Amino acid sequence: MAICRSLPLRIGGVRGEFKTWRDSFAATPRKADYAWTTLARIMSFAKDRGMITANPCEKGGRLYAADRSDKIWGETEIAALLAAASDEIKLALVLALWTGQRQGDLLRPPWSSYDGTHVRFRQSKTGRRVTMPAGAPLKALLDGAERRSPLILTNSYGRAWTSDGFRTSWSKACARARVSGLTFHDLRGVGRGAFGACRGDGTADCYLHRPQPQGRGSDPRCALPGPRRAAC
Repeated sequence: MAICRSLPLRIGGVRGEFKTWRDSFAATPRKADYAWTTLARIMSFAKDRGMITANPCEKGGRLYAADRSDKIWGETEIAALLAAASDEIKLALVLALWTGQRQGDLLRPPWSSYDGTHVRFRQSKTGRRVTMPAGAPLKALLDGAERRSPLILTNSYGRAWTSDGFRTSWSKACARARVSGLTFHDLRGVGRGAFGACRGDGTADCYLHRPQPQGRGSDPRCALPGPRRAAC
């Protein structure tokens, strides 16, 4: 911790030196971000122990930025996964396609958040409450699902998914369906493409379906079985 003992005298300028050091790894941005995160944790420890008065590595940003704008689930991939997945994964897939919510936010809602026409969520990242309409394929699955738990999404044992457990089961289902290069998070591109947001009463958001102008087949969710009028 010798480095920490000298920081109180020059805390204002050391951040710039640390950033220069971090940026020297710009050719390998993930390595640079890992090094910065590690240093930030050391500085946080030093601040907690009273060795420095401020953490010069707080909010340093990231160099690595993944561009997955071209990673979109199409009808072929959705149909393949539906054919290979368990009922539990199918429900998660359709819920993600129709709501565009993050994995963590999808795993938490109880059945009481579904009223027969809409599903309510509380977004962990923003803290906002959102209400999403249940399109015909999603409504059909929700209405026909066995309610084995207070939560909508459960594993094959009827228990709440853990994040790691869900990711493992999702990966296995994708492998069986021979779907590669796409992640669960990429499903948000399909959901967001079909919904436009509008602010409601200031405390909640409502999401309205935005018809696709290209005609039938332009929405990847047309791969879903059952009623499609709301999707296609």
